[in-house]
Amino acid sequence: MKKNALLYCLLALVVILASVNSVFADDVVTLRFQDWRLAEEPSASALKAIIDAFEEAHPNIKVELEPVTNAERVEKFNNQVRAGEAPDVVRFNVTEVPTEISMGAFEELDKFMEAEGGIEAFYADFAQFLVGPAISDGHAYAVPHEGDSFLLYLNKAMWEEAGLDPVNNPPKTFEELKAANAKLTDPSKNQYAFGMYPNFQWLQSWILAGGGRYFNDDYTETYLDSPESIEAFKFYINMYRDGEVPPGATEVSYGDQVALLAQKQVAYIQGPFATWGNIIDANPEIKEDLIAIPFPGTGQTAGRGTEFAIGKGSKHPEEAWELLKWLTSADMEFEFFKNGSMLPTRASALAMIDLDEYPEARMMIEEAVPNTGEPYPAFPAWGKGQVILNDAIAASLLGQGDPETNLREATEAIRGLL
Repeated sequence: MKKNALLYCLLALVVILASVNSVFADDVVTLRFQDWRLAEEPSASALKAIIDAFEEAHPNIKVELEPVTNAERVEKFNNQVRAGEAPDVVRFNVTEVPTEISMGAFEELDKFMEAEGGIEAFYADFAQFLVGPAISDGHAYAVPHEGDSFLLYLNKAMWEEAGLDPVNNPPKTFEELKAANAKLTDPSKNQYAFGMYPNFQWLQSWILAGGGRYFNDDYTETYLDSPESIEAFKFYINMYRDGEVPPGATEVSYGDQVALLAQKQVAYIQGPFATWGNIIDANPEIKEDLIAIPFPGTGQTAGRGTEFAIGKGSKHPEEAWELLKWLTSADMEFEFFKNGSMLPTRASALAMIDLDEYPEARMMIEEAVPNTGEPYPAFPAWGKGQVILNDAIAASLLGQGDPETNLREATEAIRGLL
């Protein structure tokens, strides 16, 4: 009898423990985090460390990482939304946020921000040019994560070998840059001046530096066909047509242009702050020769950035908000800056950066960001507009029509979307 009683007790204990484990298992929520930065270094390693810290601080939440390529991410996410399988937290470029909002692809964040003191108060610490596109009809849908402007990144040694002094005498006009391009280009050595990544986002900085502009503030008019914009566009296209850019520019991706500079095939490229870390990650030996200078001309460039949102239909929106809030906190934005080479979009996170400790950020923070001319275009119809402009860039590079005519026709098509 005693043996049977003991056996019954043991069986009862097993049942109880199983029930407890089942309850604990049910209490653990799994979130899906989709981000193209998870497929890039050094941002991938930085994000994984930030997620590890989040999971440690939130033992009831596990995060599944979903790396996605930059090329496939938008289509993949939209297909997931249509199938009712959207990731819980996702990153988008600021240009894409209004379009996704108009499609109903993101969850509203109002109730979460109201609990944090209100929508306006929550956004107060963020770069305001990134806040506008995150709000539609008074409702909040996304939170900025990182953002900055553009610089030119140079291999100083290549410039000095060409008899140029980019440190003390960088090109200040388009004419001076054109003269430098000629000295930096030597096809017999497979060496070219500029590593071009041709798309509407990168082009915008050349238009601004040339004194032009894409749009007015409320996107009711475009200035892409102004004399200044046309001249800047022709300069950009002619760098390729004149052989100052490696062949095949229309097929070059962001990673390709970084590799071209890292492998010393081009003397400079353009990019946001993240490009600094990408170049060094591709070739650590280039660090001692890597410098950044402002664009010539006006020096103005475009403001860019990315934002996090909660995918429509998330089964765990409260937990997803905790992850989104963690990622965009000042401390984590600063961590992402230190280890992921991305500039924070929170003023309080920017204030944490000691420029003596991080001199590579000085040019961006002191020169480029304060001289931002206008943000990336961000309105619902721009999804169609960017295709139109990218087609005009590609056609012009390939010699299909006159660059000025191509840009004027694209401008009229874009004007029809406004």
